[in-house]
Amino acid sequence: MIQALRLYARTNLLAPGLLKRFAVLCILTLFLLVALSFWITEWTIDTAPYLTSSIVGLSILPLAFPLLVIWTLGSHNIRRILKHVPAYQVPFEYTWSKEGLGIHLEDEDRFIPWKTFLKWAENAKVIIVFESARKYRAIPKRVLTDQQCEEIKQYLTEVRKS
Repeated sequence: MIQALRLYARTNLLAPGLLKRFAVLCILTLFLLVALSFWITEWTIDTAPYLTSSIVGLSILPLAFPLLVIWTLGSHNIRRILKHVPAYQVPFEYTWSKEGLGIHLEDEDRFIPWKTFLKWAENAKVIIVFESARKYRAIPKRVLTDQQCEEIKQYLTEVRKS
């Protein structure tokens, strides 16, 4: 789950559109901090390096904060959720065919056609398939053989890869 969260962050938070919005936010923060610094204190030769580095560091904070939260607090939150939410403690099984992905729980079976997934991404430990921009399913590679992993990726070729 932690690897899926990190892959989701890398896939969605580092998307070009969102990066442009974060860049605009960082630039606006930079201008605001520069204006505040002129209003609060006088710039001199002695204080300029410290003020400049502080302002640049603080202006990057809007971009860095979400990523820092995911990479530092993400594992703690995932462990807490997995421990305390009963729905995540129920064993389940994935099956797949050329038609789609099947999810089998104790009391429910779901079938999702491959064409309904918007996109997919993978890293060394997990494959995630996106049902919507924010909802994804994680398929851990540690429970798959290399042949099964390649078979799933072959079915996903119709889906746009992130």
